Amino acid sequence: MKLKGFSTVEIIVVIIIILLLIGGNVFLSLYLQKKNQDLSVLSDLSRIKSGLDLYYSLNRTYPLKAQVVELNDEYEGTEIICANGFGRKKDGCDKFLAIVPNTYFQQGNRYSYQTNENASSYQIQFNLLTNISYLRLIKGPNCLVDGVIQSGKCVFNQ
Repeated sequence: MKLKGFSTVEIIVVIIIILLLIGGNVFLSLYLQKKNQDLSVLSDLSRIKSGLDLYYSLNRTYPLKAQVVELNDEYEGTEIICANGFGRKKDGCDKFLAIVPNTYFQQGNRYSYQTNENASSYQIQFNLLTNISYLRLIKGPNCLVDGVIQSGKCVFNQ
């Protein structure tokens, strides 16, 4: 009686299939992690927009920053929007409006902010790790202008 076993080719095919499944799973996991980070960034922007809207309703302008400034820093929750503009949590403020989040700051995510000269309009540049096709956003720099997200870099005043 002859025992039947697996041939070398069959074993190699099974190993290749297993490796492809593992590789695909790793790729999908990394992609979903980046997509999750992008959604967190969009959530951060929504919180910043809400704070700026509150500021605008109190002052009829946005916090004036003629030069481009970074809103978030390495210390989470230290940058805040107050009734009198941007500040640090430790400095206090007369009326607290919103915390400027710093999600994924360590991965190079910065929120660059600037207003026009009379502070009636603002723009915030941010980075995405993936394309978000349903919002028509691209991987890389994108821009929030007066609460509307636009694909591509902001055009800052010099």
